[in-house]
Amino acid sequence: EFAMVLRKSSNSALTQPQVTSFMIADGSAERKLYDNPFAKPMAVWKFILEAIGREGQLILDPYAGQGSCLRTVINMRMVPTGIEIDPAHYNKGMLNLTRVINDINGTKN
Repeated sequence: EFAMVLRKSSNSALTQPQVTSFMIADGSAERKLYDNPFAKPMAVWKFILEAIGREGQLILDPYAGQGSCLRTVINMRMVPTGIEIDPAHYNKGMLNLTRVINDINGTKN
């Protein structure tokens, strides 16, 4: 599966240069967590986001699904924004992201 990074900025240099343009990661935890065989592993999102993002930066996931990218965005102290047209994925994504935020804040889910 592919993940595309689009960036427009006056300073578009990578924050962390990458030595490769591909990655292989185990997605078994995400398949259980998201009940979705196509959810990308957190390691993949972290690999991508470390190269392009900075703390506090707005990150858009235009195909948010159940929130695997946005979960990593939150954990890396970036600002998540997502778009999802499938109501079932959207609703599960909101539940998943609520859990992440509650875990960070130490509140009950």
